[in-house]
Amino acid sequence: MGGRKPQILGILALLSSMALGQISPEQFSRRRTEIKAQLKPGDRIILLTNPVRHRNGDVDYVFRPDSDFWYATGLNEPMAALVLASDPITIKADDRTLTGTEFLFLRERDPQREVWEGRRIGVKRAPELLQIEHALNVRAFAQALESIFHQADTVYLNLSWPNATPPLHELAEATLAYLPPDGARPRNPFERLRNGLGRLKKLRKKTARMGRKLSFKGAGEILNPMRFIKSDEELALLQRAIDITGQSQVAAMKRAAAGIYEYQLQADIEHVYKDNGARRPGFPSIVASGPNSLILHYQRNDRQILDGELILIDIGAEYQMYTADITRTIPASGHFSDAQEEIYNHVLQAQELAMAAVKPGISLRELHAVAKTYLDSVGYGQYFIHGLSHWLGMDVHDVRPPGATIQPGSVFTIEPGIYIPADDESVEPRYRGIGVRIEDDYMATEDGYVHLSRHIPRTVEEIEQTMNEGN
Repeated sequence: MGGRKPQILGILALLSSMALGQISPEQFSRRRTEIKAQLKPGDRIILLTNPVRHRNGDVDYVFRPDSDFWYATGLNEPMAALVLASDPITIKADDRTLTGTEFLFLRERDPQREVWEGRRIGVKRAPELLQIEHALNVRAFAQALESIFHQADTVYLNLSWPNATPPLHELAEATLAYLPPDGARPRNPFERLRNGLGRLKKLRKKTARMGRKLSFKGAGEILNPMRFIKSDEELALLQRAIDITGQSQVAAMKRAAAGIYEYQLQADIEHVYKDNGARRPGFPSIVASGPNSLILHYQRNDRQILDGELILIDIGAEYQMYTADITRTIPASGHFSDAQEEIYNHVLQAQELAMAAVKPGISLRELHAVAKTYLDSVGYGQYFIHGLSHWLGMDVHDVRPPGATIQPGSVFTIEPGIYIPADDESVEPRYRGIGVRIEDDYMATEDGYVHLSRHIPRTVEEIEQTMNEGN
């Protein structure tokens, strides 16, 4: 652990005292103020949250808000849009004329639907509860677009698709099409897209006739640097998510045994989540035994665990929108074999060397090289087949500004691994089919780091002791 001792002690005290806290409406308001301060005259930013997505029959997937939208609003409801501007704009929609720099479009109260789906905040209560300037019915969003784009030069949008690529205007059109004109779910998703494209093309033609060119950019240009450096309140929530995940790892260690199924360990893990206030996983739980430990993002969790195998458990509780990401690899029998222990300790040493190299300004690529160099030196570098680190926050692979390096307040993982195929004849038979990953979470300080998951059993001795307590 490095960094300024008073700062670290203060942070750790805050992590303890605020672990059950919640980000306040005042902080969301301050975030919006910071966003607006980065907009130039003529800039607008539009953040849309996710709709409720259909699963099958008359069943929907459980809703989770878009991370960027929630970061700026704190609103945990579907079908909503936030519009921000640096200079006051006038919006005419929903039989209202409103002037300001903050406009939230959300669903109106509906007593009949609320009997089935739960209470909504509603338009009238939103300004006070969310400390936002103006609120309108989401059904008026399409009507308001013309007012929003009036005198606009650049519109920033949260592009919700992974691997989004240019041209940005096409992605922007599709993003705006999230919300149909009447705020209802259309029967045909292509209809929603087609309607959105048509509305936006009309607006573009109108601005072109006025001699102006409307351009679109990703909202990440503004939001990613903000989300990258965590506030004290965010660090408290992340620490709570990590602590809950650590308890889940310990529960799995104590339950693991030959003969049970991977999904039974998953059940124990996710029971601990909810029992401690984490409503959902930050990503699908990975409980990978035997040959499944060689599958990096294995999710089926349906195999029976056999004696003598390793179980790779890569999990993360999401607590109030912030997620942990912790991996442990444990022996089903409660004791590592000599070959398993040897591979495990190589992975652990790679992690320790990378931890020792952490300092402000170093890149994740440079940290990766430290671990890879060591694994190459002991003959296992070719079996390290993924990146060493990623950023962590509201998303398990969190956002970062271009060219990001480790900076005080950034949170990241270090997760080396060795994965030896079962049919690899270049190694002795006793090593074949072994998959080991160790992953921990860290916060950077001015001259080092805080190991946020340091209390979770990590060494061979700690894991075996935990698994065999009471036996």
